[in-house]
Amino acid sequence: MQRDHTKQGGYGHIRRHLTDEHIREYLLSGDKWRVRVINVWRPLSGAVGDVPLAFGDCGTINSEDLIPTDRPWRGLNREIYNIRWNPKQRWYWIRDQTPEEATLFVNWDSPPMPGGAEFCAHAAFLDPNGDKTRPPRRSVEVRALVITERCV
Repeated sequence: MQRDHTKQGGYGHIRRHLTDEHIREYLLSGDKWRVRVINVWRPLSGAVGDVPLAFGDCGTINSEDLIPTDRPWRGLNREIYNIRWNPKQRWYWIRDQTPEEATLFVNWDSPPMPGGAEFCAHAAFLDPNGDKTRPPRRSVEVRALVITERCV
């Protein structure tokens, strides 16, 4: 179970994709802009029989459940949160998700709108009720950096 970026780790990830001018405009100019990392995930072939992607209800994940962790990736060091299991957490998944059913979720937000979630915790898991007769899940994930004016 994980959150792909801590708050600072998310800023570091985004800075790698922006020019200095864009960093000043979008990240350092106050609250005019909202910057998000959005994930798009879908299976590549056939319905997912096992190891589906699960999503945590952020309202049930406490800050004490978040464990900052360094994760090396392509020569960079990303700071993510691993998530400690807590019986109060609620997790959801799409059973038998097909390639026609893309899933979008907010991976990081700078900061979210009032009452909104800052992130979407996610994990893949072995489903004891999954269809073991189908091949293992093959999937694709795309991330988009989305910059919009902040709504009031």
